[in-house]
Amino acid sequence: MLVLYSCPANTSNKHFVQVLHNEHPIPMPGCDGTDFCPLDVFKERIVAPHLKHDYNSVCNVKLEQQEQKPVASKLSQLFRWMFSLGNGDKRSLDEL
Repeated sequence: MLVLYSCPANTSNKHFVQVLHNEHPIPMPGCDGTDFCPLDVFKERIVAPHLKHDYNSVCNVKLEQQEQKPVASKLSQLFRWMFSLGNGDKRSLDEL
């Protein structure tokens, strides 16, 4: 999770970013290993290098792959199957 903090005691209206994983702070190498990184530094050192990447070229997404059945549809079928087991629905997971 990314958390954005503003410093109330500072009149410059400075913001800081903190990264949490399972509610534990994660030191950021791009911010000299600190838990809190000034927003401007975070955008420059951590965010900006990733903005140059194009999703389709990095992930090799092809038009044929995009036309396949979406995963969300399969997930919704799985959840419906899981929650219908108590209702007497005996379909197997293989049918999904």
